[in-house]
Formats: sequence, structure tokens, C-alpha cells
Amino acid sequence: MEWSWGPSELKYTYDRHGLLSEITSQQDGIISYIYNDLNLVSEIGLASQRKFRIQYDDNGGLKNIVLPSGTKHSLNMQTSIGFIRYIYTPPGGTKSYLQHYSHTGALLQTIYPGEGARIIYRYNNGGQLREIVHGDGKSEFSYNELTGMPSTISHSERELEYRWDFEYTGGLLTEERIDFVAKTGFSNAKFTYDYDTNFRVTTIQGRIGGQNLPVRNIVYDPKTGTPSQIGQFKVMHPMFSYGVHGRITQTRTYTKNPALTPAYTTVKNYTWDCDGQLVGVEALEPWGFRYDDNGNLLTLTYRGNTIPMEYNNMDRIVKFGEGQYKYDSRGLVAQNAREEKFYYNTQGLLVRALKKTRFDVRYYYDHLKRLTTRKDNFGNVTQFFYNNPDRPYEVSQIFSPRDNKLISLTYDDRGHLIYVQTFRHKYYVATDQSGTPIMIFNQYGEAIREIMRSPFGHIVYDSNPFLFVPIDFCGGILDQVTTLVHIGSGKVYDPLIGQWMHPQWENIVDKILTPTKMHLYRLNGNDPINVDRIEISL
Repeated sequence: MEWSWGPSELKYTYDRHGLLSEITSQQDGIISYIYNDLNLVSEIGLASQRKFRIQYDDNGGLKNIVLPSGTKHSLNMQTSIGFIRYIYTPPGGTKSYLQHYSHTGALLQTIYPGEGARIIYRYNNGGQLREIVHGDGKSEFSYNELTGMPSTISHSERELEYRWDFEYTGGLLTEERIDFVAKTGFSNAKFTYDYDTNFRVTTIQGRIGGQNLPVRNIVYDPKTGTPSQIGQFKVMHPMFSYGVHGRITQTRTYTKNPALTPAYTTVKNYTWDCDGQLVGVEALEPWGFRYDDNGNLLTLTYRGNTIPMEYNNMDRIVKFGEGQYKYDSRGLVAQNAREEKFYYNTQGLLVRALKKTRFDVRYYYDHLKRLTTRKDNFGNVTQFFYNNPDRPYEVSQIFSPRDNKLISLTYDDRGHLIYVQTFRHKYYVATDQSGTPIMIFNQYGEAIREIMRSPFGHIVYDSNPFLFVPIDFCGGILDQVTTLVHIGSGKVYDPLIGQWMHPQWENIVDKILTPTKMHLYRLNGNDPINVDRIEISL
């Protein structure tokens, strides 16, 4: 069978049992599939000749995913009295991650390797989550008896304690209040929501720290039902051109009003290998990347300089140039090449970043593992609030209790930042295809900040770093001190090396059919240009 769309053409070949055996592309070559006697996939061969073997137990259950290097992801499921134990051992590792599930599929407990840190989940008689308990604190959930919707969430841990109340009308969230315990010094918040007759949010209002928020109105197209106006902005639908594999092959950024802003144009051409890994960027300042068979980044080339990297048998980077990386017993980065140290709580969330005589930053998270507050050794406190019901990991407001400074953020229908308002200052933001800001303009249309990054998001040039707009790579929150980016549900990303600070092991089984994305630390199978922002936020 053949499939074609414009210049793109794929050929599918099946074996005598009707099972897919090959996918052939003129551009990338052949991806092959081999099956065992039970017709289960036993080997996936990529066009680069890399092979991933899949092994099963006697009952046909997934047992091992063997990488090209010979190391393997090992999985095991054991039935016990009252629960099912899921065991995962990473490549090259001897210590396992454990999760216990009830026979109805509810997660009961997560146990990390090393010191045995664990998270316990408890449920009410109706099967709803009632409590999350870990070594640093707990979250308690109460529900409305009539609607079954959450009514109160109480969260307590070291230096952070709050109560989150919800009110509903006909099952629709109409109000939420966040009250922090006074000793934290954090400011409280209240948000209200109005809906149209089709149950879509039309207005979002609220207060933070005694300040009223700008009212956000949303208008919908009567024919399509999609947003047609958000706040003062009409929704535009950008067009993208993709290569034969559905990947963006070129980006062109330019300004249209040279009367206000000096003419600006930049063009970048992207090159991938046959497995979809980014290997080069042709631009004014070109980039080059080289990987090993397991997907580890071996060298990075920029401005003619090549930086080598080294890895251990667990595919963890241990050396970047002359700097060393160190890990704790759970596989979390404890020290990077700049000799900055990192500390995590029981849940594996980054809670402290430290470099002696330089900085000492603390991080606090809510019950959804979203970054809620940042504090540093200079007494600065920054709070982050989220009030978009459709995109719960989208930062809506940033507030500083110390100087009573409120920053309100507006996004387009794709979740890309377009407008920033602080006091009487108004800024307009241009982002790339991933929602990463690249230029900021003032209310007169003058460019006041230009940001240039590596393909993996590391800032190499910032014309105005003192303009505080921390929304960064893929819409995450940049810490300018550590240069790390907080993304979604407690994830922390290091754009210098294009890796997560902690292993992404929980959904490893979902990535079997796309083995290039099975690396526990690498971002999106080494393709930082075509990133699914929702996928990496969860």
C-alpha cells in the first residue's frame, strides 16, 4: 500500500500474516518491524540501522526494551493481595521505581529508588482522590456532596500552606479562592468566571494581593465555535509550511514596520537525520549536533567551537566540556557543569538551587505540581497564578508581594504569549512556532527586546534582560539566575544541554512505537523545533 500527499510519499509493506513489516520513505529510508510467534512486535529497526528489541515474559507481558547499546528498560508487573505492583528499572540501573495500583486502576503509591522516598494516594468511598501524602507534606481534597466536584483543597508542607476553595453553578466553575497562611507572607487570590449559553468561558476577573486584575473577555465565532477575540485581540490563524515528514524545515522572522523598528529579518533552515533528530541549523550563526545510538548528544558545535559530552551506562550526562554533572540516588541532577547544586523534595520536585556566594533560590509548588512561588536569598518573592480552565499550566499572572507589582499575561488561542501588562506599561510579544518569545515591542510598536536562543532553548543573546518577562522556552518559566526553565507539572528543563533535570520514566511504555523518544532525559527525541507543548507539560 502506498500513501502520498504532495511531495510526501510513504510505502507500507505487510507480511503474510497481514502485519506491518516496513514503512519506506524516499527521503528517510526504511523503518522495519519484526514479530515473534505471538505476533507481538519484537524488533523495530530505524532507517539509521539502529535496532530496538522488545522482549516479553511467558504470558506475553512486556518485559524489556533493549536499546542499540545493549542496555535496556525493564518492566515487570506483580499481582499482590489488594494491589498490583508495577516495577520499572532504567537502562544500566540496578534500582527500580515502584508503583502500586488498586485492582480498579487507581494509583496507591509511588516509591523511588535509593532512600525509598514515597508518595501515598488515598481515596474516598466514591473512588475520588482524598489525600496525597509525602515526606514533606500533604494535600487533602474535599468534594461537594451533590455535584461531586472539588470544593476545597488544603495543602501543607514546609514553608507553604494554603486553602483553595471552589464554587460551582450547574457543574461549571464560577469562583475559586486561594488563601495562604499568614506566616508564608504570600498574597491571596480570587478568580471568577462567566459563561455563555454553550457553557464556554466568556469572562475571567479577579483580585491578587488586593489589586483588581484586567478583565479578560473571550468572544467565540458563531459558526465554528472557536475563539474569535481574546481581550482586545482578534484571533489570527498563522500558516506554517512543513517538510515531507510533517516537520518545520525553515523559519523566517521579520518586522513589517521599518518606520518604527529597524528592519529585521532572520532565516533558519533545519536539518534532521533519517531518524528525525536535529543535526544542523543553517543561519547567521549555525549550529551542529551529533548523537550516539541511544540518542545521547555527543557534541554541540556553535560559532566554530565544538563542545564534547560524555555519558555513563545509564545514559546520564556526566561531562559537558570540562564541567561535570552529578546525580542523586533517584537519578535527579544534583550538580551541573557550572558547579551549581540542586535539591529536591520527596515528590522529585526541584525545591532549591544553590551556588555559594552567588545565589540561593527556593521553589514552591501547588497540589498540581505547578510552580507557585520563587524566593531568593535577597528577599525577593515572586508568585505565579494560573486561571485558564482550558490550559491549567498556563501562567496568567505574576505577582511580587514585596513591591506590589502585578504582571498580567494574555495568550492567543494556541497558548502563545502575545501581550504583557504591568502597571501602565504594555508590551506586545512575538513568539516562534513553539510559543517561545523572540521579540518584545512597546505600545508604540518599537522593538525593545530581542532574544536569540540555541535550537534547544538556551539564550545566547538578550538585548534587554532587565525587562522582566519570564515566560520562555515552550511557554515555560525561566529562572534567569539558573537559566533553567520550569515547564508544566513540576518539570525542570536545562536548555544548555537540551535535557530534563529528572528522568521522565512514568510514561515510558507509551513511547515504545516511537523509540527515539524513549530517552529518559532528552527532549522530544532530539527534535526541539516540533514540540508538542501539551505533551511536555503533563
